[in-house]
Amino acid sequence: MKKFFSSFIENISLIAAIAIAGAVLLLFRIGIISSAQVPTASLSILIALTFFVTVKLNKIGDQITSTTESLTEIEHSVVNITSASVLSGSEELFRTVNSVLKNDSKIDVTSFSDIIPTQGLPGSEIKKYWKFINTNLSKNNNFRLRRIAYVPSIEKFIWIENTITETNNSLNYHLSIIATQLSFPLVNMFIIDEKYLFLFGKHQPDRDPDYIFIDNKSIAKSFLQQYEEMWRASTPIKVGNKIYQENIDNLKMELNN
Repeated sequence: MKKFFSSFIENISLIAAIAIAGAVLLLFRIGIISSAQVPTASLSILIALTFFVTVKLNKIGDQITSTTESLTEIEHSVVNITSASVLSGSEELFRTVNSVLKNDSKIDVTSFSDIIPTQGLPGSEIKKYWKFINTNLSKNNNFRLRRIAYVPSIEKFIWIENTITETNNSLNYHLSIIATQLSFPLVNMFIIDEKYLFLFGKHQPDRDPDYIFIDNKSIAKSFLQQYEEMWRASTPIKVGNKIYQENIDNLKMELNN
């Protein structure tokens, strides 16, 4: 019944036009209206039909708009899906990183590999990256870097300590330790400005891991939430100008045993 009334209201102009046309024909045939009055009656029919067509066109327009919005949503979904790309190696990784870095960037990175991510790796893009990082951490208060590290050896611990001195104890360099032993692999993440996300596995002495670059703010923020949880669960080494010496000593003792 509800559907019937909805259809009736939607088509009321057409119903009115048919009713008027029938009434005009009947009244003309029985002689109540003359032929001179037919044009006026016909005008009423045209008006009713105009209303009907207008309503129908508006409805079609709404459907087109709705369809367009749906297509736009699909397009956005496709764009989101295709916003990921695989980078061929460390040089392409750092070329991409350097292209999105700014002097006021906020970087959240993990170091979950056994080997030391040495600054002496070959490649102009890698050298450019480390120079940019150390310079901005030393001199630029608007630049910030947080690192969560896995430290399985005394060699990597020494590298971790050196990152503090190389940035001149920058207030904007923050460091914490997640573990000295891992029973399961962790995926490394590199998040820049809550917008750009890089994912990769553990570095091996003989090969680079696969690097995945995702240019998607929503996905990057989702991973940043996971990063924040890891940061809260990790052991702080340096936060702002505070050095957690007791944590450093305990970590060194654990690694030397």
